[in-house]
Amino acid sequence: MKSIDSDKKIFLEDKYDSFTFEEIRNLSSSLGKNLLQFVNKRSLNGDKVAVYCDSNYTYLVGILATWLANGTPICVNKYYPTNYVDYFLKDSDCKLVINGIDSHTNFDKTKSQDLRSVFEKRDIKS
Repeated sequence: MKSIDSDKKIFLEDKYDSFTFEEIRNLSSSLGKNLLQFVNKRSLNGDKVAVYCDSNYTYLVGILATWLANGTPICVNKYYPTNYVDYFLKDSDCKLVINGIDSHTNFDKTKSQDLRSVFEKRDIKS
């Protein structure tokens, strides 16, 4: 049974903002649905999804969204050198990349889901 009181409690704080359980759940759910629409599937069926974000709320939301879409999150530190990230993504056979709000990389647009579309609704600072 879901407790409304716990949904309103602060779950996560970072240098920009704080988030309740409900907000994290809603953001993750929204991104998970976007991932499925992006690949035009009902489930990712365990496909690997690279989560390429800062170590903040976007990282957590990306991982949760991947699980909700029945995918396997592969965490990639955005501060690694570009050649290392390219090798890692190719070697791990990721089908999608969740690209963080302030990431300035040139991922293949057919494989990359930008987080801005999900976070714009909440007016998140980057």
